[in-house]
Amino acid sequence: MQIDLKKDVLPHFLGIASFYLLVLLYFSPVVFDGKMMFQGDILQWEGSAKEILEYRESTGEQALWTNRMFGGMPSYLISLESSGDITNLLIKIVTLGLPHPINALFIGMLGMYLFLLSLRIRTEIAVMGGWVFAFNTFNLISLEAGHNAKIWAICLIPLIFAGIHLAFSGKKLLGVALTAFALMLQLKFNHLQITYYTLLSVIIYGIGQLAFAIKKKQIPELLKTVGVLLIAALLAVGASAGRLLPVLEYGKYSTRGETHLETGDAATGLDKEYAFRWSQGKLESLTLLVPNFYGGGSREALPKDSATEQALRQNGIPPAEINNFIAGAPTYWGDQPGTGGPIYGGAIKIFLFVIGIIYAPAKYRNIFLAITVVSLMLSWGKNLQWFNYTLFDYLPGYNKFRAVSMALGVTLFAIPVLGCMGLERVIQNAGNKDSSKTLFIAFGIVGG
Repeated sequence: MQIDLKKDVLPHFLGIASFYLLVLLYFSPVVFDGKMMFQGDILQWEGSAKEILEYRESTGEQALWTNRMFGGMPSYLISLESSGDITNLLIKIVTLGLPHPINALFIGMLGMYLFLLSLRIRTEIAVMGGWVFAFNTFNLISLEAGHNAKIWAICLIPLIFAGIHLAFSGKKLLGVALTAFALMLQLKFNHLQITYYTLLSVIIYGIGQLAFAIKKKQIPELLKTVGVLLIAALLAVGASAGRLLPVLEYGKYSTRGETHLETGDAATGLDKEYAFRWSQGKLESLTLLVPNFYGGGSREALPKDSATEQALRQNGIPPAEINNFIAGAPTYWGDQPGTGGPIYGGAIKIFLFVIGIIYAPAKYRNIFLAITVVSLMLSWGKNLQWFNYTLFDYLPGYNKFRAVSMALGVTLFAIPVLGCMGLERVIQNAGNKDSSKTLFIAFGIVGG
């Protein structure tokens, strides 16, 4: 088979180059000037890991216990380096040497690009899909907070889906390899809550494929695909067993294990009030379209000479106190104890999402619409008790997790996927009267 470099290679090269350059330019102070982002959680981690890091540096061995956290705990829950672990080298190769943690955004764009291509989305749209997925507000807010493992786990979701979809599309060997690789990396970063949400999303995808297979009478082929994907999952889990098994063992003795106090409650897992403390309000989900629908962040600088500043002056507040207040005013009034800022999906992205609901092939429309709805329902937590408390009580392992609002990371994966499928179909049907009518309908829904 003859390969046309201009047609078959150049568009992909330019697309991947745009991902790399976007990260380089956006984070140029980190890449070129050697500066570091101030990440609160990472600063705390450095304090908790100091004893472990110093011991490793002085002896060349891995400490298995540290006294710097909670009066003492296993070190493998804070900082662990295993001999023979080649994943760090693999990450450097795949992300073309970009520094941690901003290299996660590159892998997010690359993974989304490959997944959209596997859905037969044209290159230009797939490139834009990669941009909007990686550079959403959820990822950037999490990056500022220092939730690096969470960002990496979320940015690997599209790559996992790319492998699974390739396997279901007849490319089983490539699909298994890509799924095993992506899932291995996600497990490496040990953010099991995002992995759990990924599993729930994959189950929804699998149900969609099952419905299609029943309709087409292709159950044997579906079972073969599921079988090889289970092999991929076992390979990924096996590669991470050294991290997972100790965590599973220690979980019995942590707050996520069975209580040993005589309270009359023999339940295991976290307390509901604690687990669902960070639950997003139902109407707060409208920040996906209108960013300041619930005010903003817990601490946010106000504009110069704002109404708040004027009111403080009129009440005789000293100028120094006014300046201190408006530099970090509490603008958020939602249901959560606090937030780094609103989770904004993007008006154009939501518009294309509605286009996708109307236009995308029914099979994938139903799958990604279901993933969007379920992830939103998960993020509502205690504000949708009948659903989330039932999952908490009966879904295996779900009572180990907290801060359920992070399910929005999955929402912001599904929305651009459906939007890109909708845009692809609009372009294919350009000039059609029904197409123009659909655009007006979508605009009316989002604009309204």
